[in-house]
Amino acid sequence: MAEKLKMLLVDDEENILNALCRVFRGDDSYEIITANNAHDALNKASTMPVDIIISDQRMPGMGGAELLQKIRDMYPDSIRFLLSGYADVEAIISAINEGDIYRFVKKPWNNEELKGLVKNSISQRDITRIISEAIFRARRTVDLNRDIDVAVSDDGRNINVRLKETSKVIPAHNVLRLIDFVIGSIESEGKLDAKGIKFSSGVVNKKEGKINLAIELGKGINLTIELPST
Repeated sequence: MAEKLKMLLVDDEENILNALCRVFRGDDSYEIITANNAHDALNKASTMPVDIIISDQRMPGMGGAELLQKIRDMYPDSIRFLLSGYADVEAIISAINEGDIYRFVKKPWNNEELKGLVKNSISQRDITRIISEAIFRARRTVDLNRDIDVAVSDDGRNINVRLKETSKVIPAHNVLRLIDFVIGSIESEGKLDAKGIKFSSGVVNKKEGKINLAIELGKGINLTIELPST
């Protein structure tokens, strides 16, 4: 049996916290932990890894956006949702720009939509992990381990593979092998087939001597391979 994902629900209003618990009650995928303020949430997060956190924005003391920033520092791979109303738009925009939240959920929420958002975000995170592992295997195989940076956006939707500008000349055949191996490794992952991931379309463009290969993987996930200046 798969280990349950730890879901931390945070709100200072007991009725809202109870309503959140009811949304996910009965789903064996989650172990639900509750907190009625940000400091309580941080204390609990310090004793156990947090996979998912859903927090209200407006709470006494530390607000939800600041809490999610701290959770992100503790668990960069965590999935973070901010519950709020339109009055908090400035805090929401700031949190999105800083990469502290995955999603903003407007109150009052729709139970089925919220459950769907959480499920989709978990799926995206899992897919991104699989793809990143395939890329790391690829760069070792083509002997470019120290010449490649791999970066994943905070929402998990964009994976960027960049060949560094180095003093040595990177053989063209190594670059081609890298691209071929990355694509082959991802396509060979049976786990991705089950999640509906496949190479659907791609765009090659050249700007200021750099060549970018942008590939749509489906499920809202994009892979970009950035080659050095030529």
